[in-house]
Parts: sequence; C-alpha cells; structure tokens
Amino acid sequence: MNKKDYNPKIREITSELIYNHHMEMVEEAWKLFNWARNEKLKKQEKLADF
Repeated sequence: MNKKDYNPKIREITSELIYNHHMEMVEEAWKLFNWARNEKLKKQEKLADF
C-alpha cells in the first residue's frame, strides 16, 4: 500500500460544516458548565454560601 491510502481527503469547508462544528463546541461547553455548576451546588450547604 502506498501512503495515499492513509490520508483522508480534506473536505470542502462549507457553512454547514462550520455550523455543525460550532454546535458541537457549544454542546461541550454547556456540559462542562452544567457539571461545574452541579459540583459547586454539591459543596454548597445553604444558599448563603455563594
């Protein structure tokens, strides 16, 4: 096999591709934000601890 078989073709960057990638990043950010918020709420015993 030659080297060409291992290199996937670079797809054309379309607005749809950018949008999907952006949505994936936003989703990951929300997961992290919610996780951090849940950790903070677990440590907090009463509302005045903020």
